[in-house]
Amino acid sequence: MNQNNNNSNRGCLYALLVIVGVLLVFVGYVGYVVYYNVHYEDIMDKQGLELVAKIDAFKKENNRLPENLGELGLKQWSDWGAYKYRGGVFYYEQKSDSTYKLEYLLDFDTNKSYNQETGKWEF
Repeated sequence: MNQNNNNSNRGCLYALLVIVGVLLVFVGYVGYVVYYNVHYEDIMDKQGLELVAKIDAFKKENNRLPENLGELGLKQWSDWGAYKYRGGVFYYEQKSDSTYKLEYLLDFDTNKSYNQETGKWEF
């Protein structure tokens, strides 16, 4: 009878360890996703502001906006106008002689765009 009791206790202990392990992995994953998303947005906002400064400097030096980010020395990342900058991917479109659209993809369906009037990033 003692043997059966020990086996039963071991089974419960293993089940408890598995449950605790699964919970730790889940909590770690959720924490990573939340931290990464918040941190990623801050990084992309700062990198985007660096690009804004480069665009403004280009305009001041050349009396025009760049036609694309390649004129700032960035490498084109795709055929549809995306450029790599310090690990991020940005999209740029010149709207007029003095206005442009700069944005990045925050997640699979959310873009964040730079507002030239306010100097801030917006959804």
